[in-house]
Amino acid sequence: MKIDTAVLVADLREVPRLARHAEELGYDGLWTAEAGHDPYLPVAVAAAATERIALGTNIAVAFPRSSTRRSRGTCRRLRAAASSSGSARR
Repeated sequence: MKIDTAVLVADLREVPRLARHAEELGYDGLWTAEAGHDPYLPVAVAAAATERIALGTNIAVAFPRSSTRRSRGTCRRLRAAASSSGSARR
């Protein structure tokens, strides 16, 4: 039997710690949902922080998305995360 868990946080800086912890506890999968941000961004952040856990999205509403809008929002969130962590380039 495989057991998965979910990470539902608004602050993307929490995702690496939570993803590593889920992996250390032996979970097989980690899922995100569209809860206040793009559901794919936490998956990418978790992938950078883990080695073996399967990653996926629970819910990603397809029709209200346009590639331009999604890209603009992702860039804005990445800039905000980088500037809050002090790693933004000037």
